[in-house]
Amino acid sequence: MNIKNQIIIAIFFLFFPIFLFSGGKELTRAKAKELIIKKYHLPFQTKIAIAQNYENYGWPPEKYKQLSDLGLIVLHEASSGIYYKTFSIQMREKAKEYWLQNASIYSDQGDVMLIVFKGYLIEIKGVSVSSNAKENKAEAEINLGISNISPIQQIFAPLESTEIIKSINFKLYDNGWKIVDDENSARLFQPISVPQHWAENLKIVFNNIPADVISDDQIHNIEQVAAGSNTPQVPERILYPSRELVRITTKSGVSYKVYSVGESVSKFYVSKQITDTSYITIEKDIVLKIEKVNK
Repeated sequence: MNIKNQIIIAIFFLFFPIFLFSGGKELTRAKAKELIIKKYHLPFQTKIAIAQNYENYGWPPEKYKQLSDLGLIVLHEASSGIYYKTFSIQMREKAKEYWLQNASIYSDQGDVMLIVFKGYLIEIKGVSVSSNAKENKAEAEINLGISNISPIQQIFAPLESTEIIKSINFKLYDNGWKIVDDENSARLFQPISVPQHWAENLKIVFNNIPADVISDDQIHNIEQVAAGSNTPQVPERILYPSRELVRITTKSGVSYKVYSVGESVSKFYVSKQITDTSYITIEKDIVLKIEKVNK
């Protein structure tokens, strides 16, 4: 081997590791997009949860009225006092395409029943990357597209735009590029939101209670009975906004210590535990009395 070839080989082995290492430090658009999709599970369907019961003050009444005007829900007067009225909502058949599941929020002030609907679909449209090789950092600017916005989302938490430009930071570790967790990113990609301010930071517990839907035929019958009246009709079933511990005594002398969930014209709905996601029924005609139990 002549001296010229030896020099070429020496140069190759001297600089090849440098080329290899520096090339591996560059975050490509394809890799950035792959990591973003994997971390935030894009595209994904966001969820929006609204309370099943509300009182006639503040901003919620107008929002619920808009849903009612669109034929998505029916409003029922659940209870009233000197200064307020409480309403419960029941989904109409048209709302079923947006319904996902039911849930609850448990707090010291009481339990709140939620209905969870589709919010919107969010997916990644484009990515551009700028890297800082010296500091092992990179920044990706992503273009997010929002589509399939549900009417519940539009009314309770309208979006300012259907396009979002967002910066995501990356850092290079020994095992490769990783996304740097960011509070703003976590908020942007949160899978569920509850627009009512009192629900902030409270844990949402999902359950398997089926959708409570009133049929169009039932609506028609109610409208015929209540023709000319603006008074909300008593629903077939009311689920209370909070659960209280009660003792139910039957006419035969049997006593049950349970949590009240709701009632209908002929039944009480109760659960054995406050966190139960299902409930049992007790016929009203066998009940002698109901007493509130202090915990």
